[in-house]
Amino acid sequence: MKQGRGKWWQLFLSFCKVSPVTFGGGFAVLPLIEKEILHRRQWMDEREFGEATAIAQSIPGAIAVNIAMVIGYRLAGMVGVLCATVGIVLPAFSIVLLMYLGFYHIHTWNWVNGALEGVKAAVVALIVYAAIRMGKSALCDKWTWVIMGGAVGGLLFLHVHPLLVMVAGALAGMGFASGKRVLAALRQSESE
Repeated sequence: MKQGRGKWWQLFLSFCKVSPVTFGGGFAVLPLIEKEILHRRQWMDEREFGEATAIAQSIPGAIAVNIAMVIGYRLAGMVGVLCATVGIVLPAFSIVLLMYLGFYHIHTWNWVNGALEGVKAAVVALIVYAAIRMGKSALCDKWTWVIMGGAVGGLLFLHVHPLLVMVAGALAGMGFASGKRVLAALRQSESE
């Protein structure tokens, strides 16, 4: 990545490019950011992007803005945060503003409603794709699969609040990690 203003401009443009083609928000943005940052620009590897995604998910707010901030900070510090955040927000804000101004006149057009239905279906595919990609790096052993299964069960069948699922997942992860360390220490002491 270039240094100084060139680096900041590249960061701004990269997120500007992703923002206007991201319909559905949320996790639908992740595959597009991954393609731009990992594959096209090669500014991060998969592990770094996975860490950035995990951090972005733990911050309150929109995932697109959060991941732009995390990536911007990692690549160019506080100025990078500003460039990436403005890059991800400005195009979407401009499009929403223009749509608001024009929607009054076109909201009854059948083709507009049909297009929106098609976009919603495509967003589901993007979210499933993002979940599979994240699962490949996040589900690394049987304990992470157990945590994921418990989280899915809690959300779908017990209707547990997502925040409680996140807290429970974090606590379970810490518990499993501590248990692994204790077992490893016991095995090492037995072998000596």
